[in-house]
Amino acid sequence: MILNIIIIVWLGISLFSGLKLGFVYKAGTTIGFIFGVWLSSRWTPGVASWLGGSPLTVALVFLFFLSIMSKLFGGVAWLLDKVFKILALLPGLKSFNRVLGGLLSVLLSCFIISAGLFIAVSFSEADYENNSSTISASAEGPALANAINESSMARSLLTLKIFYQPLLSDVLATYLTDEKTSE
Repeated sequence: MILNIIIIVWLGISLFSGLKLGFVYKAGTTIGFIFGVWLSSRWTPGVASWLGGSPLTVALVFLFFLSIMSKLFGGVAWLLDKVFKILALLPGLKSFNRVLGGLLSVLLSCFIISAGLFIAVSFSEADYENNSSTISASAEGPALANAINESSMARSLLTLKIFYQPLLSDVLATYLTDEKTSE
């Protein structure tokens, strides 16, 4: 129940953020997020193994690369948005930009929440069943598994992994799978 509330608040904030920032900016940051996931998944295994290779190291290196790529693309998107605002003198164009920005922001947040849940499940002792809508927990991961099982929104958002999982490199995907099965 609490996870549903957190997700609803997050998505509400995302909607207002997208309405304020607009589609042009959000489209640029979305492209940056996708490129960041792809690039981070390719660079993370090598850098993480150089730094020790623990699951925490892998997660931190992945998040570091993802945040750097997001900031770079965010800067480019900000510049494009400034140019668009100068050109957006046609009536209704600014409103259209804002509404589409709100929708895109909510969609992107759904993917971010899904990816966060996927990584959390992958690095915990919980085992996500592809064929069912429940998470089975081991002794170390019952709180996460219970929270996800009790949250219809979290379970629904986890199904979005079919869209971003192909972006993960084979090495990182294998690492996540090996971490779950070896412990």
